Amino acid sequence: MPKTILSICMLCSFFLLTACTPNETSSRESVEEQPVPAAAPTLKPADNEVFVSRNLDFGRINPRVHLKLEGKESVEAFQEADRTKHELMGVMDVRHPDFDLVFNSGGEIRQLHLWLPDNEEDRAMVTEIDNTGTGYQLTPKSTQVLRGMIEDYHYDYEQAVDNGDIVQIFGKIYNFDKWEDFLTDIEQSRPASVQRVGYTIEGDPIFDNLDFDGQSIHYVSDNTMDKFGLPKKEFDTCEKVITEPIPAEHNTPGIVYRLDGCSGTDGGLNESFWFAIPDEAEKVEQHG
Repeated sequence: MPKTILSICMLCSFFLLTACTPNETSSRESVEEQPVPAAAPTLKPADNEVFVSRNLDFGRINPRVHLKLEGKESVEAFQEADRTKHELMGVMDVRHPDFDLVFNSGGEIRQLHLWLPDNEEDRAMVTEIDNTGTGYQLTPKSTQVLRGMIEDYHYDYEQAVDNGDIVQIFGKIYNFDKWEDFLTDIEQSRPASVQRVGYTIEGDPIFDNLDFDGQSIHYVSDNTMDKFGLPKKEFDTCEKVITEPIPAEHNTPGIVYRLDGCSGTDGGLNESFWFAIPDEAEKVEQHG
């Protein structure tokens, strides 16, 4: 694997991937300093708002807001983190960001990628979304404040349903019509995206994000918020969605949706995406 050229060695264990599966390999990028024209903000927070999204790709803000923070104190915390950061020298070899940040700073919409270190003694890092080759380290104080604001938030199933996510819980499937619309868009080669959220026994969210660009399905499996699991993000690119009967050993008649023609398995089935629809499941559409 290529070595990072970051000038601060303490960051190496945080930003470099230590082990990669085939899917995880695609989540690592060597990012050179190649500024590109700034994209128009997809999210436009008010002066007293901060939008936090789970990152899905370099150089792009995920428009699905995971957490909205409101109030002067919250905005000032992010503004201070932005103002007091300092530039890291060298070309970075980093994993995908953890979060996207969008907030208003003196009339300017700031759009940043954020990495939160696993080790609480390390510092967080940000990049501009239109210049992902240049990293900036946050102060210890800002790292601690932002970590607390973001990681203390729990994305429960009620919030997921209200946000339009597909949620399968307690024998019900909420917003299943969003999935049906997504399949229709694929059939008609229309770009579309969908987010499915499952929950562990302890109530921690696990995310499946599918983004269809008109030709391929870009898939992200994310269990980094599972406090009792092995946190990781996996990335894959697949050709199509297929259906199969739920295997007989599950003793649950119904169908299961899978991703096929995937680069992570040399053209085979993705092993992570498994969306089972038992015949007995109640499908609930949300409106508004």
